Amino acid sequence: MAILCKHGVAKVRSAWPLRVCGVFTAALVLGTTAACAAETTTQGSVPGSVASNTTGGATPNDVPSTGDEVTLPLFVPYVVNQNSVAPAAKAAAVRAIQKQASDSITNVTYTQYFGYLSSSAAVLVLEQTYTKRNDGTIMQSGTTYDVGVRRSAGRWIVTSVNPAKPKPAAAVLSALAKSVVDNPNIQLPPAARADVESGTVANSVLKVLTELAKSHVISVSVISSAHPILVYGTNRRSDHPLGYAFDIGSIDGKLVIDPANRSLVTTVMRQAKAAGAYQVGGPVRLAGVGYFTDNTHKDHIHVGLAH
Repeated sequence: MAILCKHGVAKVRSAWPLRVCGVFTAALVLGTTAACAAETTTQGSVPGSVASNTTGGATPNDVPSTGDEVTLPLFVPYVVNQNSVAPAAKAAAVRAIQKQASDSITNVTYTQYFGYLSSSAAVLVLEQTYTKRNDGTIMQSGTTYDVGVRRSAGRWIVTSVNPAKPKPAAAVLSALAKSVVDNPNIQLPPAARADVESGTVANSVLKVLTELAKSHVISVSVISSAHPILVYGTNRRSDHPLGYAFDIGSIDGKLVIDPANRSLVTTVMRQAKAAGAYQVGGPVRLAGVGYFTDNTHKDHIHVGLAH
């Protein structure tokens, strides 16, 4: 299949779903020109979605040669959205993940905060990796990282890099979980997809996601895997690792961090609360019990469900 976008044609076959040239990249298709990916990647894109395995990453996807040379996509440097709190903190985290070599590239596709303090932060980083193998095929994979950074002598330095480690897939997946995985209006990056497929995500989370997806395309950035166990900077356990929370990076292809999307963001925050969430955080504070905002949540919506 030849993939066509305004930047050119890539003569590579792929069985993956194609949403390459839009604001949301459902899966960065192998061989598609990096300029096409750059429409999203360089602007701080929302997460991509690929199939997941049972060991914590994305299932490798091979693209066979069809007579044309199979080449790696171009390396696309990620540009942190300047609406971010302390963009330099995210930039330091990105530098620890994005890589370029002769036989592989790793493109960062999205960043947000797991936690932010004035002197330290935990940064969520989503990535897509492409590796050219000896047999001429290209393997694609992707995962989520929790990258710790701290401020030192006026700059941010990386202190830890922790990849997602989802639990194994459930032998039998519930109908509700399967419907979430299959729902085209619920976009899941690899680790979050693996969380749902493991059967460890609370039904209440799956129900709220399903409800929101009735009227919006919801791009989930994280559910459980890679999220810190404690709420950053506290000794309180987060709802995420227990499968009782999820974060939203974009809605209908529009980034939560962008101030131009505030009306849409507040609408979805209210819809999440009405659907059963006991806690909804975001870039703005809404009136009512359970809503909150802080520097950590200026770039995403947090939805927490009661245990």
